[in-house]
Amino acid sequence: RREPGGKPAARPGDHSKMPQAPEPLRSRGLEIAVDAVDLGPDDSAIRPMVFCPDCGYAAHLDALSTTAFPSACPRCGSVGLSGSEHHLDVVELTRVSAEIRRDEAGIGDRNDERKRERFSIAVAADIDPAHVARKWYVNDYDFGTKYLRRMDIRWVNLGRQVAHGTSRSIAGSDEPAALFRVCEGCGKLDRSSRTNRADEHRAWCRYRKAPDEHVRSIALMRTLTTQGAVIRLPLSVTLGDRFAIPSLAAALLLGLHEQIGGSPDHIEIASISEPVPGESGSTSEALLLHDVVPGGTGYLAELADPLRVWDLLHRAWERVRRCACQAEVLPAQTGQLGA
Repeated sequence: RREPGGKPAARPGDHSKMPQAPEPLRSRGLEIAVDAVDLGPDDSAIRPMVFCPDCGYAAHLDALSTTAFPSACPRCGSVGLSGSEHHLDVVELTRVSAEIRRDEAGIGDRNDERKRERFSIAVAADIDPAHVARKWYVNDYDFGTKYLRRMDIRWVNLGRQVAHGTSRSIAGSDEPAALFRVCEGCGKLDRSSRTNRADEHRAWCRYRKAPDEHVRSIALMRTLTTQGAVIRLPLSVTLGDRFAIPSLAAALLLGLHEQIGGSPDHIEIASISEPVPGESGSTSEALLLHDVVPGGTGYLAELADPLRVWDLLHRAWERVRRCACQAEVLPAQTGQLGA
């Protein structure tokens, strides 16, 4: 992106925490609305992918031969991957751009608050059995941990959240999928369908004055290859309780905080769908603790020890048991949460 006068407006950032959506940026007193993505030479950055509807498996279609294309998911056994409803044109979100007018983009008293938009983002964590270093489960109870020394996690942005429209099933969840309509020449966001306007293109775009639209509908994606620990959750705990998974996720992070004596900044958590070995097409709800550092730091390997996990959960339970907030009336207790 560039400011008026051609100066680049740089924003330093950690590549392990790249944004999953082209959010507005603030730089030098300006709010910059990102409106284009880099599609590469001849749209080479647009790659067709297949996503399993039930687990986190995904693959680039151009890397699969017609003879090697799986009829069923190689992770969970789900059938129907050849269906077009499981295919998406995806762009890895690495570079975006914006064009602004300084007098319109200035931050003043009237627009001091950041503009926030809601996007549909699916988390696809590919659990490859070949990368499982160690796992353990409690006898006769569907709870345990699986440590992976390598795994690919993909955050797939399916577009702005809308009340009506098509949806996609990815990694065990159904998400609204408006997708992003962009010019296939310059990558700028197309805001009006069935008509081509010059202001929907960069000045150098070959389709700027074309009589017809030349657009592609794409999803945006961020990929992280790192280490992770998958904690399977018993159905008796999660069934019918929409607070169970968020509460358990908070408990795990609290336990980590107590174990290491500080905030685990390099560890993040996500709710995922885990394939159940030996049960074709079956998955289970799970929580994924993953390193945000590419390649991982090795810290999560400790969770391959059942005693370490018991200590983590017990520390969290003790902290909550002693907390003074138990005497407070919270929104969740009064039914006001989310009101």
